[in-house]
Amino acid sequence: MKAVEKNFWNIQKQLHPDKFSTKSEEEQEISSINSAVINRACSALKTPFARVQYLLELHGIDALGETSITAVDPEVLMEIMEQREKIENCTDMHELQELEQIN
Repeated sequence: MKAVEKNFWNIQKQLHPDKFSTKSEEEQEISSINSAVINRACSALKTPFARVQYLLELHGIDALGETSITAVDPEVLMEIMEQREKIENCTDMHELQELEQIN
């Protein structure tokens, strides 16, 4: 992760909008956009969840959005719900460990 951060700071030094304050409006806008992209990419790389989400978005996949469609076999979904219910109803660790061994 240190290499990512080091690269991030090196790139930001080159692209930061403050370095383009005396340049044309177009160059300032490009710098601002690139700086925002670099910030978002670095933030995404810091955690596994954000990294996966960012990589999916780069490929046009909105895995967590309202437009995502996930087909799940109803039998599998029912089994998951039943197992969760069993876990919620456990009264002691021994019972929970037995469930863990079964699953």
